[in-house]
Amino acid sequence: MQPSRLLLPAGFNGTLWLDVEPCNNCWLTPDKNLQFVDTLAQTAKNAGFNVGVYSSLNSWASVVGSYNATTPFISSLNLWYAHYDFNPSFNDTKYYQFGGFGYPVMKQYGDRGSQCGLAHDDNWAPRMPPVELNDSTDNSDNSDDISSIFI
Repeated sequence: MQPSRLLLPAGFNGTLWLDVEPCNNCWLTPDKNLQFVDTLAQTAKNAGFNVGVYSSLNSWASVVGSYNATTPFISSLNLWYAHYDFNPSFNDTKYYQFGGFGYPVMKQYGDRGSQCGLAHDDNWAPRMPPVELNDSTDNSDNSDDISSIFI
């Protein structure tokens, strides 16, 4: 089955992020999990998507068996990693040196819980404008600080 670009808004040119995290009864063996992530990423790329991986150091090792587990294709993808140190920077090198990925493109650095019933994590990437939320949060001191809302 091929992923369909028809399901996306016209003009979408963002990244399809593959979320690699442990979950109950949804993964198989580490080798099969790594192959699944590789196949899914290649299929999405072949369908015309920009593809990246979202994971953390420990989540990656838990799902695919080790910090160093990778494939040539996976190691060529962009990385959005999670490390809740409440520091919007890439100064935590050891937390994104896994899976053969190069320098990351985005970091999830904190969790604010929920606002208006929606879970809210803090994400940062260099040179990305802030996302304005209608709350009391002041993001004006860091133009690289972005926020994501997950429903």
